[in-house]
Parts: sequence; structure tokens; C-alpha cells
Amino acid sequence: MSVTSDADINSFQTYLQSCRGILALIGAGLSQASGIPPFRGLNCENWNGYDASDLCTPEAFCEDPLLVWQFHAFCRQRALKSNPNGGHIALAKLASIWEKDMLTVTQNFDGLSERAGHPQEYLVDMHGNLFNLRCTNVQCNFRKIDFDPNLGTSEVPKCPKCSALLRPAVVWFGELVPYNHIVATNEAIETNRVDLVLCIGISAEVWPAAGYISEVVKRGGKVAVFNPDSGTKVKCDWFFKGGAEQWLPIALNNI
Repeated sequence: MSVTSDADINSFQTYLQSCRGILALIGAGLSQASGIPPFRGLNCENWNGYDASDLCTPEAFCEDPLLVWQFHAFCRQRALKSNPNGGHIALAKLASIWEKDMLTVTQNFDGLSERAGHPQEYLVDMHGNLFNLRCTNVQCNFRKIDFDPNLGTSEVPKCPKCSALLRPAVVWFGELVPYNHIVATNEAIETNRVDLVLCIGISAEVWPAAGYISEVVKRGGKVAVFNPDSGTKVKCDWFFKGGAEQWLPIALNNI
């Protein structure tokens, strides 16, 4: 951890307690302490010689659906073996206290926030969830939650309704984020009068996160960043340099 003074922590806690609404933005950095690497950037995911970004596209699934499923099965198995860290738990506790006045938007699809006890109704899985399945047939509405760690390891699962291939209900590279997720976050900013953004393990430079931060700041809100990367370019009011699994329990203590 960097040297962050007690005064910094106290000023953050004082401001947080005076807030009307909070928006938490979670990126891959939060889950790294639980053993789950990011798909891009430093120490990114590599599986059997493949970059994760090459296996998480609609084109890759069309070309070799079993290979793509085997990679996602590996990710599912690892996520099931991983445990939420202190950052997940501290944030889940905060969300349970603030309820409708706090919205958490996660880019991670490992399910660790849910397992930490984060209230589902106040959590937006912006990029989906590894354990949700959906049919590839656009005319079929089949969806299912499935925690079978061996699913997709030997064959591609098929839809029980129409026999088309099933896929993980996650947002792959090149796909659009579900519109309802964008709307939910925009509404939270507008109706909850969000005046604090928690940037947790994200670069905060990529849409839609960058847009959310700008909108809150434009409305007079403040920004707290929890990230080991001092190169994070977002202008913030508090910078907790270090792992979110270390800093969140401290910063959110006694709230």
C-alpha cells in the first residue's frame, strides 16, 4: 500500500457519510487478488497458448464453438474455486447498508460480487455472468443459470427448446453492452443524485465507465480511485494506491 494519511481516509469517510447516492464501478483489478487475471493488459489471461481476447468473440465461437466453450469452462471452474476477497466483502456490506441509494456496476463476470453477499437488485453485471447461459437462436428466449463445472468441456451444450447451440451469457469483444444495463445506470445517476463514484480496479478511461464518471463530476460529485496503478488518468479526489482488497476494508470501515 502507498502512504495514505489518516486525514485522507477521514475526509473520504466524512464525505461518503454525507452523500445522497453512490455509484461503484468495478473492474478486473478487484478480482485479481482472488486469483482471476484480467483479459487485457499486464498479466492478462493466457490459456493453452491463446489470448483470452481471441477466444471471446462471436467470430471465434462461430469458427470453433467447442474451443470457445472449453475456455469458458476453464474460467467457470476457476471462478468456482476462487473466493471473494476483502474488497468484494467490504463493498457488499456497503451496498447492503445503502440499498437503493447505491448502484454497483461490475465489468467482471466471475460471480464473486454475488457470492460476497452483494444485493443482486443493486448490482449491474455490465458484461454478463459466466454462469448464465442463453440460446444462440435469436428467435429463442431460452436462458438458464448453470453451475456445472464440466459444462462445455467435451461438447457444446444445446438448447432444450430449439436444439441450437448455447453460449455463456457474457458480452464478448465486439458485442454491445445490453441497453437495459446502460439505462439502469443512467437512471441511477439521474434519480439517486449520485455524488460519489468509487472506481475500483478499473482504468476508468473506457466507455461506459468514463462517461459515468464525467457525468457525476459534472453534477458536482467526487471520485475515489482504488487501484495499484499510479498511471490511472482519471482525475480524482482520493487515490488509494494499492489493491482494493486491502484498501476497501479500511476506507469503508465504520461506515
